[in-house]
Amino acid sequence: MAPTSLMAAASLGKMPLALDPKPIVAFHAVAAIDTVAADMRATLLEWLDSGDERRASTAANVFARTGSVDALLDAYEQLEQARPWVLYALGLMEASVVRTRAGTRLTAVLRDALEPMWLRELDWLNSEDDDPLAALDLQKIRFDPLYPTTLDTPRIAAHGPRPTER
Repeated sequence: MAPTSLMAAASLGKMPLALDPKPIVAFHAVAAIDTVAADMRATLLEWLDSGDERRASTAANVFARTGSVDALLDAYEQLEQARPWVLYALGLMEASVVRTRAGTRLTAVLRDALEPMWLRELDWLNSEDDDPLAALDLQKIRFDPLYPTTLDTPRIAAHGPRPTER
């Protein structure tokens, strides 16, 4: 078996675990899927169109994580019930990847629906790699409004009261 075939077989074997009732098992199974074989693609397309949120969410995330733009566009064109999940999955992917792989299949209507989701790539305040707002949130100094010169309870609990507060 070629390496690609082995990877596809391994990914297919993880499919049942992706729906495990234990979220930790399902989460790890989805994260371990790194390629989508033809028979797996058919199952994931069924899941996208199933009306079951867990199956549809799983399929959308697997397709997005594996860069399966063609499969998602097929679903968008053929499976009306799957369209919200397809848009979600395409929106998770980098705009450049979708544009390149979709080519002329990326219609103006579809592009207009995806553009707001792709703005996260341009939003300097909320980038995935380096979130300065989250970093600043951690650095907040909280003051007790009744005693503005003293830090709040978490500081006192961690470091004890200041000598002037004793």
